[in-house]
Amino acid sequence: MSSAVNTSTIKSMDWPLIEREQAAKAGKYGRYFEDRDFSIESARLILTDQLTKLVSNPDGVVVTAQVANQIVGVAVLRKSLWDTEHFGFGMAVLEHVIPFAEDEAKRKEITKHLLSAVNSWLEENDIHFISSRIPSLDLAVIQGAEEMGFRFIESWVYSKFKLKDFVKPDHIPNLRYAKEEDKELMLKYSKGAFSTQRFHADTRFSKQKADDLYEKWVSSAFEDKNQKIAVLDVDGAPSAFMIYYEQTKLGVEANKYTMWKFTVINPDMRGKGVGKIFFDALKAHHAQEGSEFIESGVSLRNLPSMNLHNGLNFKLISSLTTLHKWKDETNF
Repeated sequence: MSSAVNTSTIKSMDWPLIEREQAAKAGKYGRYFEDRDFSIESARLILTDQLTKLVSNPDGVVVTAQVANQIVGVAVLRKSLWDTEHFGFGMAVLEHVIPFAEDEAKRKEITKHLLSAVNSWLEENDIHFISSRIPSLDLAVIQGAEEMGFRFIESWVYSKFKLKDFVKPDHIPNLRYAKEEDKELMLKYSKGAFSTQRFHADTRFSKQKADDLYEKWVSSAFEDKNQKIAVLDVDGAPSAFMIYYEQTKLGVEANKYTMWKFTVINPDMRGKGVGKIFFDALKAHHAQEGSEFIESGVSLRNLPSMNLHNGLNFKLISSLTTLHKWKDETNF
């Protein structure tokens, strides 16, 4: 860029509304921008809503890049208290990197300035690890992050199924909601079920700690009123579980949808068609709850799940690139 780029770092709670609106207007990548069922106006409304929620997080931080006192890009990140407590060292999540430019070279340069300031903040706050999921179409941001020491871990995709297109097969079983007494069995089935996830893909994490983290997520789902757990019983025994939550968006095309978080299936029943029966039963279950569509995020490393989604007519709508960075690696 022809002029000097300056950066500033503030607490997210101090980030002015007008700058959030500028960031949303500059957005062009991500699952709602890439989903053709949503207008660009709706995608920007959703991004504004996401940024507003991040602003309310006391552990959130916003980095802005300016040229001649005009903002040319923002990065939004937060400390991850949950992960920090679990793994025993400072961890953070880089939620958004949004350069305000069309030219790819300029976008990459702005990204590098933003991440240089992010790295300084991480160092000052004793953060040893940071992760990010960047839209795979945004190559300038990905390449800028790589040059600042981030490294590839996995590709993550979002798939979608429109419930209005669902034709319920005959003999699909009804599902029920999980009860407290289901937790022990669900935890038992979950052991080893998450080996394709990103913490397992990064060999610098303890495999045991990674397993324990996902099991902790299962336990917390029973306590979180915003999450639901649907259960499929086979021959009277709980055999498949889905943790999910419902979202309602105002001012967008879809009023209500269901987001799948993760699935746990009895290991003895994997590969025997239970997954297909369960997913079809979930479609009927969510339609009855009033959702208009289902969204599901899956690592491309999880081929069985990808094939199951594809076989049941989920449409791929967006891809993200997961990047990790450790304190002792390049440019930190």
